[in-house]
Amino acid sequence: MITSIRQSDNQKVLGNVIMKDTSESYICEFCKKNVIHHKSDSGVRIGHFKHKTGESYCPNQMTGETEYHYRTKYDIYEYINSNWGDKLKLIEIEKWICNNTIRSDIYIETKKSKIAIEVQATILTVSEIKSRTEKYTQNDIYVLWILPYENDRLYEYVLDDENKYDWFLREKVKLKEMEVYLYWSNNRRLIFWDLSHEYYNSFICTFFDEHKSDDVEFMRDGEEHYYTGRTAKTIKSPTWEKCVNFNDMIVKEYPSTKAKNRMYSVGRRKIFTYELYNKLLGT
Repeated sequence: MITSIRQSDNQKVLGNVIMKDTSESYICEFCKKNVIHHKSDSGVRIGHFKHKTGESYCPNQMTGETEYHYRTKYDIYEYINSNWGDKLKLIEIEKWICNNTIRSDIYIETKKSKIAIEVQATILTVSEIKSRTEKYTQNDIYVLWILPYENDRLYEYVLDDENKYDWFLREKVKLKEMEVYLYWSNNRRLIFWDLSHEYYNSFICTFFDEHKSDDVEFMRDGEEHYYTGRTAKTIKSPTWEKCVNFNDMIVKEYPSTKAKNRMYSVGRRKIFTYELYNKLLGT
């Protein structure tokens, strides 16, 4: 975890922001036990906190978060807080909500809405994402699931109509099962974050469509045969990509829907997403 409670003033602090101070003590926000502040001079790893070896079970130390996860949620938090923090009622990183049953990566309150941002840097199961999304919806919280941005996964360098090489969205992209669920949950789009900032400095909304294989027509034994192409289960076709600012996004409630070619349905859910109209702040 990258946050804890500083005992000297009972303030929640960020491990990579505060200085290393061996005379200071910190406690876990959830279990209230002592934690150790780890922060190297090299900055190879982001400043964070750990429970002492042998401490009893605590949900704050069982998240299995990677360095990428730590850095991504802090990067998104800084992006939102530095640009819109003064317009928000609340923005907090690693916030325990829903009666202390969920720790959101970032929790936000606007004038009218509550928003949870979740960085999906590990492979959660569909049931885990579905369960968490349902709990957020039950508690009137809109959730945004963020995926790591990989430019080469979505784009290919090919010849254009003028016989010049350029980057184009791929014809098809194979999605992980949890990404397929998020694709249906978020109305056929996925939202990414580019931690390197090589390509984008804000959210990336990529729209997808169903991918259908080509129709096949051939002759066999003197007879003409024709097979209609099939809709792929986990392969989708990216159709459009847009760099989206936080204040361009909206809260949206979607009705229950059936995920095509899957064994599950996507229930009613409250999502923080991007559409081609409206803005969140000021509403």
